[in-house]
Amino acid sequence: MLPQRVHGVDRGEALAILDRVAAAGRAVRVKPGLYYAAGELQRVRARIVELAGERGWITLPELRDSLGTSRKYAQAVLEHLDACGVTARHGDRHVLRRRALVR
Repeated sequence: MLPQRVHGVDRGEALAILDRVAAAGRAVRVKPGLYYAAGELQRVRARIVELAGERGWITLPELRDSLGTSRKYAQAVLEHLDACGVTARHGDRHVLRRRALVR
């Protein structure tokens, strides 16, 4: 369970603010309690398309290592892109959908 106050800020208030920022298009709610700046998520998406390259897929460990982040955050991004139709999970691989290459 997450604390209700962190650094003097109420968790509910912080999430409400983040939801408003997301509604304005400046952030994206990747999963409950996890938001990315819209521009940064676009850069990560472009990086995934680049990394998948010729073979058309990427794995969670590859993305984690490329971004220098934890498994938790790499997995959240991949699951978000799966839900948005950019990739589709097939076993341990996240396969690029054709429309991901068009953008």
